[in-house]
Amino acid sequence: MRFWFDENMYGTYKECATGAQGVFDFTCRALANMSDFVKTKTAQISGVVKMGDKQATLSGTLFMDPFFAKRLTYDFEFSMDGEKYRFVGDKTIKFLDFARTMTTLKGHIERRGERFADVESHFHLRELPKFLLSFRISL
Repeated sequence: MRFWFDENMYGTYKECATGAQGVFDFTCRALANMSDFVKTKTAQISGVVKMGDKQATLSGTLFMDPFFAKRLTYDFEFSMDGEKYRFVGDKTIKFLDFARTMTTLKGHIERRGERFADVESHFHLRELPKFLLSFRISL
C-alpha cells in the first residue's frame, strides 16, 4: 500500500554572498510505501522548483514527524545552468502556533557544498482544499 499528495510552496531566497533576492517556489508530489513510511517517516518527493526566473526538476525526500520530532524536513536537489543545488529546510512544528508553523518552511540552498542562499517559503492556506483533495492511497 502506498500514499501520495501534492504540495505547493511559495517563497523567496536571499544569496549569502551578494544579498541578491529572488523567487523560490516549488511544487512537489510526496510518495511513500506505507510499510516503509511507518519505519522511516520519509517520503520520496519529485516536482518542479522555480528559483529566480528559471525552473528545474527536483528530486529528494520529505521527512514527516510532526508529533515526536515536531518537524517536517524537505531535502531535495536540482540543477540550473550547469550547477547542482541542494535545498534543505524544516517546518518546525509548535502546537500552540500550529497554522503558522505548518505553513512556514525555513531553510537554505547549497551550491558546491557551501551555503549559497537562505530561503523562507509558505504554504498558502487558500490552497488547503486542493492540498487535501490531492491525498491518495493505492493498494
